[in-house]
Amino acid sequence: MTAASPPSISDILDALAETTSSLDGVLATLPPQDWHRPTGCPRWDVQDVVSHIIGLEDQLAGQPDPDHELPKGLDEGMDGDTRRFEIQVDSRRATAPEKILWQFRSSTARGLERRRSDDRAPDEVVDGPFGTRMPYWRLLTLRTFDCFAHEQDIRRAVGRPGNLDGKAAAIVGDFVARALTGLLPRRLAGLDGHGVVIEVVSDVGVPVRTITVGDAANDPVTTLIISFGDLIAFACGRADADEQHVGVRGDPDVAGQVLAVLGFTP
Repeated sequence: MTAASPPSISDILDALAETTSSLDGVLATLPPQDWHRPTGCPRWDVQDVVSHIIGLEDQLAGQPDPDHELPKGLDEGMDGDTRRFEIQVDSRRATAPEKILWQFRSSTARGLERRRSDDRAPDEVVDGPFGTRMPYWRLLTLRTFDCFAHEQDIRRAVGRPGNLDGKAAAIVGDFVARALTGLLPRRLAGLDGHGVVIEVVSDVGVPVRTITVGDAANDPVTTLIISFGDLIAFACGRADADEQHVGVRGDPDVAGQVLAVLGFTP
């Protein structure tokens, strides 16, 4: 994979708008029981994932967190941002889905309006999540990735796949490829020169992207064939990422090592 120029702020915000609108289209037609289907995010159902999107968006806008105490035992082992996210989610668990949908629409619309009116330079270094600092364009890309990943969490949970070939998919696909190209060689240092190729395909099996790890110019090479939707599930370390959906040419043990370390989100 060759290095690409960062996407423009306008392109990133168009992608963010696309994924929030796409998720809105799914949520607006869900029957009440589907709001409580479990997702690949531990402990969170569909409504919890939407509540997380709302809570983080409000947090980024500088709004105060809900005045809420977590039930005894729920916050065990949590601190910092993780506990903050759980408060944002748990405080909304008794809220009706129609109100959650209204909050989702309001918070994401405000966020897009705020960002579109922001004239800071793409390369300006800003505060990022978990105490990091990064260029503004990367922060917006990370937010788009987060929203897109959660859209896919919900789509998998309710059995409504989609939005895997638009603007958001292109931005997120580039982001994931860059991340894995940098991370996997370090995580797979014990492969003794064994090259790995991740062949990302569409839902009908058409190749759309290739991610190369290590020296894939020489044999032996192990190739993983994975759909873009499944790649997102693995990259996010989701509990519903299914190895049976991944095709393998070459050493299955090497393929297993790759799948075990694909996750890079907190």
